[in-house]
Amino acid sequence: NHAINREALVRIVLAGYGTPGSTIIPPLYANLHLQPATLFDYDPKRARQLLDEAGYPLGADGKRMNKNGKPLSFRLLGRQESPQSRQTVQFVAGWFEDLGLTIDTKIVSEDTLIELNGEGRFDIFEWGWVVEPDPDYQLSTFTCAQRSSQKDGTIYAGLSDSHFCNEEYDQLYAAQAVETDVAKRAAIVRAMQQIVYDQAPYAVTFYYDKLQAYR
Repeated sequence: NHAINREALVRIVLAGYGTPGSTIIPPLYANLHLQPATLFDYDPKRARQLLDEAGYPLGADGKRMNKNGKPLSFRLLGRQESPQSRQTVQFVAGWFEDLGLTIDTKIVSEDTLIELNGEGRFDIFEWGWVVEPDPDYQLSTFTCAQRSSQKDGTIYAGLSDSHFCNEEYDQLYAAQAVETDVAKRAAIVRAMQQIVYDQAPYAVTFYYDKLQAYR
């Protein structure tokens, strides 16, 4: 999160047509969106410090080492169908490499990415979505029940492409599904966003403007 320059992505990838991202429900839905009190700012120095503290030192060649003394390497997947995705992963790979990480970037079709996500054959990926006015579907994708499952050697993908699971989040999801008071439900939804933001299965990059031409 601290390695990603969201302002630069909006300025260059979106040509200014969007805003930096934070939580999984966009600010378009003002009563549901959570704007965290403390944001992950763009701070490469802090990112390097966190990697140092976590025990991933820089080697003589400027590459960070894992606990076994090998380069800290990650596979980064982008979407072939999206020009914004292809650009975003190039920038992200560069920022991560500036930290001493080894990044193997690959652009694949969305169908292939869905398969790789479901089978857990990724380290980092870029994705995009549209959030509906009712947040239930988007929130459901982070529940434990939506992780992939396996039966008779076959992996069945759920909605959770990040494979996130948190019991407190699941309890809040069940609570918001039956809460009829609009304000109380919105408060639950914001609390759920805080959990996902703090634990960071996603690093939300930006909210893009949906442009249309008409006369």
